Amino acid sequence: MDYNDNMNSRARNTKIFVLLLILGPVLLAHNDTKAASFSSSSVTLSNTAPITSSSHTINFTLATEHEPIKEIHIQYGKTQVDLTKPTSLSLDQASLNSVSGLNGSLWTLDTTSKYDGLLKLVSDNGETKAVSTEISVVLDNVTNAEIGECSLTGQMYDTCYVRVITYTEIEDENQQLILTAVDSGTISYQIQDVPSLTFTVEGVDASTLTNGITTTVATNYNTLPFGKLKLGEPAYAAHKLTVATTAANGYKVQVYLDGYLEGTRPLNKIDPFAALNVSWSTPQVWSSPDSSEINSDSGWIGANTSDTRVQGWLNGAGKFGPISSTKHSVMESATKDYGTTAYVTYAIEVNEYQPVDFYTGVMVYEITPTY
Repeated sequence: MDYNDNMNSRARNTKIFVLLLILGPVLLAHNDTKAASFSSSSVTLSNTAPITSSSHTINFTLATEHEPIKEIHIQYGKTQVDLTKPTSLSLDQASLNSVSGLNGSLWTLDTTSKYDGLLKLVSDNGETKAVSTEISVVLDNVTNAEIGECSLTGQMYDTCYVRVITYTEIEDENQQLILTAVDSGTISYQIQDVPSLTFTVEGVDASTLTNGITTTVATNYNTLPFGKLKLGEPAYAAHKLTVATTAANGYKVQVYLDGYLEGTRPLNKIDPFAALNVSWSTPQVWSSPDSSEINSDSGWIGANTSDTRVQGWLNGAGKFGPISSTKHSVMESATKDYGTTAYVTYAIEVNEYQPVDFYTGVMVYEITPTY
């Protein structure tokens, strides 16, 4: 019976029974103040990865003889003091795999308080156990907390806690049953990430809308084939970038040209987008190069990122910044990332003063995780 259940069944005589019906139910109280500490205790996980289903094996050694053990409470918490459930930890599917040191057939798992991080092992008749009895409880399908939700932040690991209390059942001076704590312990365990980084670049079809820009050229993961440019008409091409990493302090993806976008003839080049007041952190709507000087702002190349986490790009739809040999951030995160996609869209345009030539260049994506 759960210690919060009504205790009408414990009436001692007819008079008391009638009185209970009038006054309402008497709850089975519990007293934790005199619990002794376990002689030893530990928690091991079959899988220490965060937000992952795992089996939790909880071991403890009794410091006190029980008369008898009626309930074992397992409370998941954040720290030794804060025993509230970590946000991502889930007991929704938790189940009892096995119990050793006790007769497993006598025990059932009560999950009615699972949303508070509390599981209870309950035995109707209980078991009397001697000092130094080693008990092991294996719980399946516990979803681990996320790193940073327990006692540590900004790391690849975190230390979480579980408090275990064994209870016996006694009658107080009013002949009411009270669950009294006998032994207890607050036990730490670790969850840990395995360092990982996945970075993909994908091509984008023509006529694809990317952050307010419609592409005019289809790309592959390793090409930006603008083709033959028309005077006064910008061409647009894009790449789709995806990042997933366990790096605790996030990552940064930067893009840059390895040199210039150069022609086959010496000095022929296309310059970085140079509209009025433009910079990478202050992008501007695309405008046509207006220089009448050959190879000096007679052709421009720029880029747009859809990642609003990048400084200056919160309202960057349809805008561009300059692309050159200077590195610019196109994706970034301050924390781990389970998978985010962003589009980098390029614009290029020339006017009549740009020399006719075959222009090529190497665009480089550079990703740096911070563990």
